[in-house]
Amino acid sequence: MPATPAMFRALLRAALPSLADFARLTQAATVLDFGPVRLPALPGLYLNDGLAPQDDLTPAARADGPCLAVCAFGLSLLSEHELSHRLATLSTASDYTMFLDIKAAERNLELPASLLLNGMRRLCGRTDSAFQRLHGLEGLLWREAERFQPVERRTLLGGGLSCVLVKCLRHER
Repeated sequence: MPATPAMFRALLRAALPSLADFARLTQAATVLDFGPVRLPALPGLYLNDGLAPQDDLTPAARADGPCLAVCAFGLSLLSEHELSHRLATLSTASDYTMFLDIKAAERNLELPASLLLNGMRRLCGRTDSAFQRLHGLEGLLWREAERFQPVERRTLLGGGLSCVLVKCLRHER
């Protein structure tokens, strides 16, 4: 994949306070970075690459507490096939996952931010991204209800970004 545009990295910085809140809420000792936009170093949290080969990422192998995975802009920058593979890995590798992506407007107040950010997504993102086909992040969560249970939702930047914390259900069986 080509280098991530600076626009997506700048948008990720706006979500770092929410990530820190979600890590406290879930009592996560480890944060797994599942990209495609990579997280900067986070003070007080152990940041690990969730896509690098690990000996064992299963929750039973971690005695230090829950694990929080982050998937930043997966809908905007990944094809539907790539996203599907990443979701399967996310659901088994972590206890909780934070999804961050550009939000489709649901109310008139969100239209200005949504129009601006969706225009930027179309310019900087992939033309074959999963965003349109899955109807945004809420459509993805509806489709993946057997794997992920929403815990908390936040909108950022005037309703232009959606940040959703979900509990991963697959590994509980």
